[in-house]
Amino acid sequence: MLKRCIATVCCAGINLIAAAADLFDYPDFLAGIQTPPKFQISLAAGAPMIRFPMFACFDDAGRLYVAESSGKDLYAGLKNLTRDCRVSRLEDTDGDGRFEKSVVFAQGVTVPMGLAWRGGRLYLADPPELVALTDTDGDGHADRREVILRGFGHTDNGSLHGLTFGPDARLYFTMGEPDGWKLPRGDGTFLEGVAGALFRCQPDGSQPEVISRGFVNLVEVEFLPGGEIIGTDNWFQVPAGGHRDALVDCAPGGLFPYAPDRGTPLPRTGLTLPPVTLLPAVAHSGLTRLRRTGFPAEWRGSLFVAEHNTRKVVRQELRRDGSTFAAVSHDFVTGAHPDFHPADVLEAPDGSLLIVDTGGWYVEHCPTGRIRDSRAPGGIYRVRGTNTFGANLEPDEERFAALWRMREPEVRARLGDTEIAMVCAAVRVLAARGERSAGDALAALLDSPHAPVRRAAAEGLAVCGVRAHSERLAAALAAAADDFERHACAAALLALADEPFVRSLLANPSPQVRRAALHLLDQAPFTTLQFPDLPALLADPEPSVSHAARQLLTRHPEWARHAVPWLRQQFASPLSDTPATGALESLLVAFQSNPEVRRVIGEFLQPQDTVSTATRAWLLNRLPEMTAQRPDPAWLHSIPTALASADLRAAALKVAAAFPEPEWEPLLASLAVDSQVPVAHRLLAARLAPRRAALGDAIFALAVDALDSKAPVADRLAATDLLARATLTPSQLRRWLATWDRGMSSAPDAFLPPMARAADDSTRPLLGRFLLARLRTGWTPPRATLEEALRVLPDGGLERSAVLAAWDTNRV
Repeated sequence: MLKRCIATVCCAGINLIAAAADLFDYPDFLAGIQTPPKFQISLAAGAPMIRFPMFACFDDAGRLYVAESSGKDLYAGLKNLTRDCRVSRLEDTDGDGRFEKSVVFAQGVTVPMGLAWRGGRLYLADPPELVALTDTDGDGHADRREVILRGFGHTDNGSLHGLTFGPDARLYFTMGEPDGWKLPRGDGTFLEGVAGALFRCQPDGSQPEVISRGFVNLVEVEFLPGGEIIGTDNWFQVPAGGHRDALVDCAPGGLFPYAPDRGTPLPRTGLTLPPVTLLPAVAHSGLTRLRRTGFPAEWRGSLFVAEHNTRKVVRQELRRDGSTFAAVSHDFVTGAHPDFHPADVLEAPDGSLLIVDTGGWYVEHCPTGRIRDSRAPGGIYRVRGTNTFGANLEPDEERFAALWRMREPEVRARLGDTEIAMVCAAVRVLAARGERSAGDALAALLDSPHAPVRRAAAEGLAVCGVRAHSERLAAALAAAADDFERHACAAALLALADEPFVRSLLANPSPQVRRAALHLLDQAPFTTLQFPDLPALLADPEPSVSHAARQLLTRHPEWARHAVPWLRQQFASPLSDTPATGALESLLVAFQSNPEVRRVIGEFLQPQDTVSTATRAWLLNRLPEMTAQRPDPAWLHSIPTALASADLRAAALKVAAAFPEPEWEPLLASLAVDSQVPVAHRLLAARLAPRRAALGDAIFALAVDALDSKAPVADRLAATDLLARATLTPSQLRRWLATWDRGMSSAPDAFLPPMARAADDSTRPLLGRFLLARLRTGWTPPRATLEEALRVLPDGGLERSAVLAAWDTNRV
């Protein structure tokens, strides 16, 4: 009975929430949404017809399919595969812009974060599956469910989403990280990974492939006339400089910087691609490109993007930037109401823009949602301008759409077009069809003066080219203007070139080509890169090449055993910090955990006739960088003898600072008071030697002298650190205060605590006068720092009141 009562109360609560949502004040809500001049916003559909809409798409008859959340915890729903979401189909039967008719097209689905219409079927994200739903009897309800692909992870909002069909008639969709994916290829193998990625497949789910990857959450993509793919990526980077999210150019085979590859090996060019534009934490989601004539002509080519966190729909104005794009953001629709959370935006058949507002349900895992847990039902709003009623398809859109239907000779004729986007589109049409007969024509475009055309040509050659095009691709790579063009050329070389040719590129004059060759040889179909290939390139004077070589070292810990003979050979000759030894340093850091390598380091650190002092010093200077695990005992046993050597002492002191050992303290203490030892070494030894904070008079005098403005900066910094941590005697304090004005360069801030600790009855007045004198020169320490020192002065004393008055004067 108790359970039944609780259930009744809970159901009543849910019904009350639903009733409140049905009474949502849409006119008041819309009054707080701003549009540009000459545009109006109106309600197209709201509760109770729909509730918590997320994404939408139109069918061929102009009916709108809306994926709706249950309003519950999205993460829990995905993890538990709770089937309590639905898809509604809406119709505007009288053409007034308001949807009057609604049916539930599909119910009992998991969280549907993407949908697309093609060929009489609704393709739907229904994790862990991508399905196609069909209404076979015309009653408005889907009665056939076909699984197109399965194997999608479902732990959070990075699960399957972003469904859309490209101009090549293939289905594109996205996954986030770390949900993971394991998609059957149809031949018994799987395409699997963890990083967020953009995929495509045939409409029947066959031929799944990764287009680009490395995302945390690529939400949705849009296609440009030239065939480029632009997507909304949340968490492009760890927040830095106020930026986190980005628009990205999803180049074929591209790797983006956040999530590393794990799973099925995918082609690598060694480049991580940059963003089109970086944005704050806007949490952008759905996007669209207008294809009709209803909006201002100067907006053509812009993307309209829904931003959940900022309560905006933003127009991203795209501009050519090298072989890719840059974007400038313009607010289009802004909502003052805290429950306005745009999730999707799409163009309606009449040329208006529909905004899908998901409402206030997404609170469990969204910081901005937690600010206000209102459960506002959301809605769909229509934005119209004065010319958007019955707008026609843009003529340019018709031209580009027709290109995908042309025969191969007609498409090839467009390669000579004067319009950059048309040439790029023609190249991508030929590549989508795998037209190998077009390879020579595409290779000729590598000499185009236009970077977007050269990039498209390289992308096309990866599919349509032959081995004979490798030399032209290498030349194009050497001259490439940006990372997108470099990536396209390198990816094409991976697809076309043979191993001897790629190996020859390791000696190419262009650092871009050498770097790419390193990465290409380290993967299929070559996989021939070995340790002997690396030393010369590790020492390459071009940083991009040496960095690439270091990257490859870390990918191959098994090369450590091959490196030991080379290490011994290098250590047999005197070493110094020159560019040539950069290779050796990189190798030691990469293989620092290998037992054989560690043993060789320990061996050459020991004093012996066959090892030069320069080599031992060089090795000692490398030890502080090797922090992957504790240093070997053999390394540490070499330190006492090195501290005793004038030639090795500086390097040994760095090791002692990085890996302090109690048994070294007596030797360090003796170095600190040895007048024959350079001041810099004595100061460092003094900082490392005593576990106690008290300073002997000799070290104290040394440190005070090192604060002189004429002393080297490194000595002054070391002395400041030493004195700031010290416990002084009253007599030391007296001497210090008496000599302060003799060239002292440091402000007293760091020294107030030790000075206050040392003050006694005889020195407190001196300290008060010292503080007052410093303040009268304009010194203004933090109030808390000053008050800490004032505590030792007598209560109500003249010194304390005068010091505070001087401090107040400086603040004014």
